[in-house]
Amino acid sequence: MTRVAPFIGTRYNPTAVGDLSKVMAPPYDVISPEMQEAFYQKSPYNVVRMILGKEEMGDDEYNNKYERAASFLREWKNNGLLIDDPGKFFYIYQQEFQTADKAVHVRTGIFAAIQLEGAGKGKILAHEHTFSGPKADRLKLLRSTRCNLSPIFCLYSDPEKESDRLIAEVVKKEAPRIELKDDEGVIHRLWLMSDPLKIKSLAKRLQDLPFFIADGHHRYETAVTYCQEMKKSKDVEDRRKTQPWSYTLSFLTNCEDDGLLILPTHRVLSAELGADVDHAEVLEDLAVFFDITPFQVNLKQPETEGVRIEKELRELGQGTTAFAMVLPGGKAYYLRLKKEANLREEMVDPDVHEEVAQLDVSVLHQYILPQVWIGNPEMELDDQDIFYVKDSAKSLAMLNAPTHASAVFLMNPPTMAQVRNIASHNLRMPHKSTYFYPKLLTGMVLRDHQAE
Repeated sequence: MTRVAPFIGTRYNPTAVGDLSKVMAPPYDVISPEMQEAFYQKSPYNVVRMILGKEEMGDDEYNNKYERAASFLREWKNNGLLIDDPGKFFYIYQQEFQTADKAVHVRTGIFAAIQLEGAGKGKILAHEHTFSGPKADRLKLLRSTRCNLSPIFCLYSDPEKESDRLIAEVVKKEAPRIELKDDEGVIHRLWLMSDPLKIKSLAKRLQDLPFFIADGHHRYETAVTYCQEMKKSKDVEDRRKTQPWSYTLSFLTNCEDDGLLILPTHRVLSAELGADVDHAEVLEDLAVFFDITPFQVNLKQPETEGVRIEKELRELGQGTTAFAMVLPGGKAYYLRLKKEANLREEMVDPDVHEEVAQLDVSVLHQYILPQVWIGNPEMELDDQDIFYVKDSAKSLAMLNAPTHASAVFLMNPPTMAQVRNIASHNLRMPHKSTYFYPKLLTGMVLRDHQAE
């Protein structure tokens, strides 16, 4: 069985829906209620109505957001708003974007159908923990729609870049079928790889490579569960020879790609979490294991200061763990782990695997926050205590209102080598460890099982 396969894509018909940027949305798990409402207002055909529909009064087992998603899918296909492509293709997807330092990056890969494997088996490797609630939610949606509405995001390693060359041949010769700009200024482009020889060559190149899940762990595990359900099903239609549910939609990109970025997720501590904290005592305790460099932050210029601190923090963290701890008023400290420091015995969980223990987020959550900042390793922290913020400027701005934050820890991201190493050991990284920017846009192409 082919492990990486082309598929019949289902795409929006621009003639019928108009401006394609109005029917797209980011992944469901980053959509706030305010964003959900905005996407509803953008277009009656926005994909958010399928991936994250509104709950309504009177919803029950038979009438709910999952069944409405399935109804939208069938209705929009019947009315020509969504159309199936005439064959099985790979879909080349490119994102052009700027980071906070104004540098321009381009990330390119393909949408493909990949064969599902059981957890901890085969060559599809995860690096994050998953939670039962999101998986139950996605499973209900998949059961109702029988469609991969959103791709998972996977990385592979092709140092020779043969896969990139095959993709570039199409990009250079053809105009994209879709090109649009989203609300964050990211440009999204889509091409069809329709040449059977190129498809065969690319599939062969990727066939035996391990895939590392960068984003979409919940969706992947949900697809595996659904596949297992379908294998046990007595429904003749669903047990047909093609078995489309044995695959899921994925975006695959080479981790050697210059446009692949892992950005940090910063930690903002609530006002309550810092109410009784003695900063002088915290610094004294930190000095045992960290070299501390004080500096000042102008909180009235969070954008400029955020860029500056992230740049200096990257340089400081070369080959070791480093943070920037910023306090209300703008007092700040660079914390760089001393070369001879060994925190294993100081961590809340001294048995944490060595590969995981070396991560900056592990040092923060296993030692600095429980042992030093709070002084109570038994205290469990939740999302009301720590806010996870992608943007350094937004993180710093939260310090301008003391009721919002007691401290900000600006982070360095994990390296690609760390992510790959942890995944290859079948380990899991702490919560909110990786942020692959930008997020994939949902709606560029869907994979309807019933089209195959």
